[in-house]
Amino acid sequence: GWVGGLVGEHLLQPLGRMQSVLAGVAAGNLETELRSARADELGELAGQLDEMIRGLRRRRDLARFVSGTLDARVRQEAAGDGLGPRVDAGVVLVSDLRGFTSMSETHPPEEIVALLNSHIEAMTGPIHAEGGRIEQFIGDAIVALFTGPGPREGRPGGDGSGRMTGGEAAGASARAAVRAACAMRRAHLALQETRRGQGRFPYEMGVGIDGGPLLMGVIAGEGRAEFSVIGPARDGAEELETRSREGRHSRILVADALWPSLAVAFTATPGPGGGCREILLDTPTPAADRGRPAGDLPRPGGGRAGSPGAPDGVVNRGADALPGGRPPGSGLPEGGRA
Repeated sequence: GWVGGLVGEHLLQPLGRMQSVLAGVAAGNLETELRSARADELGELAGQLDEMIRGLRRRRDLARFVSGTLDARVRQEAAGDGLGPRVDAGVVLVSDLRGFTSMSETHPPEEIVALLNSHIEAMTGPIHAEGGRIEQFIGDAIVALFTGPGPREGRPGGDGSGRMTGGEAAGASARAAVRAACAMRRAHLALQETRRGQGRFPYEMGVGIDGGPLLMGVIAGEGRAEFSVIGPARDGAEELETRSREGRHSRILVADALWPSLAVAFTATPGPGGGCREILLDTPTPAADRGRPAGDLPRPGGGRAGSPGAPDGVVNRGADALPGGRPPGSGLPEGGRA
């Protein structure tokens, strides 16, 4: 009778709605709240549930700006592993925009913010897809770390253990970083085409990649903690990124020390300033040539790459200029540099 209806309306229905909202939260839906106006215990419970959902939503939004490595290390701290400094091998990728200061001075702030948002969104996907973790956003620069094989990398376990050896893991990290950089470059070129179609100004970017031992750990003080990666490999990646402005192809520069691990999968030409290679995007190494010494590789028109007749001292497959003087593997406009 009326008693059952009263119980259903004031007790069972609110509890059923709470159960439905909790089920949605468990499934990942953080956009629903109860917003109960009741002044009794059920209303208080509903308010606490709403506050919990808002907290989860804030944590989700904050995760977009927090280093993936720091987040993982914090979880390890919760498990008792600690956040102390350690030395580990890794590959550092640094990317930056060309002429960002000038752009900031000559265009409205809202246009620059929109540019940065679209750029960072386009760049982070390729990094995460290859198992990389973003350590820092420094203005228009991105610093990413690769410490293991990407999702698409095989695990040969050359020592017979079924696990990668240290050398295999380092090589796999380097290949994952370069795959990410190539995907970043392609995403950048697609973004520039979109901007041109919208009548907006285009811009350029560069990437530097280096690897080696890195000091990793949390630097804390004054209520702030930040996971930091320090070492010659990071310094080297930053230097290569700066030199990438002189690139004639993809503007992805990798340290020479990484090339033995990369030659099986990528094509490159000597980079500006020496001590590095510039990756070519459009001319993947044929399967039959992979792993062969650079000087033994044929080039279009005869001869060998790296021989006196090879254009620009190309490593692996050829870099003969395309019609109009546009370097191959670059995506640059006709006539060379952007």
